[in-house]
Amino acid sequence: TDMSVPANNNDEPLVRIAEDDFAKAVSLCAILAASLPSIVNNAAQPIAAALQLGLLGHSDSAAQRVAVFSAVGAAVTFVANISNFVIVVTMSRVGHALGAKRWAALGRTVWTVLVCALVIGLLSALVLWLGRRPLLSALSLSRPPLDDLAESYLPVALLRLPPLLLLRGAQGGVARR
Repeated sequence: TDMSVPANNNDEPLVRIAEDDFAKAVSLCAILAASLPSIVNNAAQPIAAALQLGLLGHSDSAAQRVAVFSAVGAAVTFVANISNFVIVVTMSRVGHALGAKRWAALGRTVWTVLVCALVIGLLSALVLWLGRRPLLSALSLSRPPLDDLAESYLPVALLRLPPLLLLRGAQGGVARR
């Protein structure tokens, strides 16, 4: 069976594509393989957040723990989203190299994107750690009993930044959060 793209109602089709050729060109496995980094990136954060909130909800001071988790998580996500612009700008160079069929430059550029993403993630985490006192104060987490909870959760949350930005770089810099 042929799939045709008609030029208009009276003309012969402009393009004829046999179903077998179409099926070979678009295989489900190829689509899933190309989509895997995006699927992992989009699924990992909500699943982790749901699991953490579930665990926090079963503790003695659930409301306080959820408040600290939410405030610290929002600050880390905000910094990740702000940092994402560098990844997006660097990824545009990958598109230019790909469009120009400059294969040697493409490999170097992809490497540069991943290194930039990792360095930005590490620097962002370091800046947030060094500025944790003003950060926690701005989030109203600087008084007991929230201060101890925030101090213990912040390092764990900051450890997410480098791999999160690295995953975004591998995905192409797309952030939908």
